[in-house]
Amino acid sequence: PDLTVPAIGVECSMALMVLKDQIEQVPVGTLIHLVAEGDESSEQEVMKWSSITGHEVVELFREGRLVHVLVRRTR
Repeated sequence: PDLTVPAIGVECSMALMVLKDQIEQVPVGTLIHLVAEGDESSEQEVMKWSSITGHEVVELFREGRLVHVLVRRTR
């Protein structure tokens, strides 16, 4: 990844707002690694966010209570 965005300690919807702020500051094509605490709905929230924004989810996986998302800025 070109950039890692730690958003541990905030709920998934807030972590996506942090990601939104960061993604607006980097060039198209940048790969961002978001690390956030998640629950059972986190993956669905991320995929919904991706479909709304158009940014590509390259990889999404859990590691214990953490959700890791690799997102590529597409526009």
